[in-house]
Amino acid sequence: MGVRIGNRPLRIAVGAGHHNNSGGNAFETELNGRVTYEVVDLLRHGSGFEVRCYTPGDGIGWYDGPLDAAARQVVAWAKSGWVADIFHEIHHEGTGTAAIRGGFVIYPDGAGLSSPYPNPGDIDIDVRDHGRRMAELLCGAVGLPIRGNGTMSERATGVGA
Repeated sequence: MGVRIGNRPLRIAVGAGHHNNSGGNAFETELNGRVTYEVVDLLRHGSGFEVRCYTPGDGIGWYDGPLDAAARQVVAWAKSGWVADIFHEIHHEGTGTAAIRGGFVIYPDGAGLSSPYPNPGDIDIDVRDHGRRMAELLCGAVGLPIRGNGTMSERATGVGA
């Protein structure tokens, strides 16, 4: 039967981070595309998932636009009736330094960033508190270490700063 939300499959929007015209560094962007391609393939062959990839070529290509082009595509899908249950963008640390490698979950930490609420408070705290467990599950499934405590604030990434 697979994963279901009511009477339908779990909808997942996924894409490769930095595969836009603002880009990242070569180490990061090359790895993001390859991993996204494999994640999309795995989900499409799985049971109970409906997946859409906003990065051309199922993660290997490049989408036109600035950093928020991916989010705009997911919003456009929602407006047309396909609302994602999970919106996941693949990223990797942009350095080859082994000491700081590993997976982590980015959580929103203030108004004006990803949270739609003027005082996100409890929403941000909830995501932050559950982020480590999410990182543990994802990293454990693919055999990667966890970076730091498994979370990073949105402000620490420089997003919206």
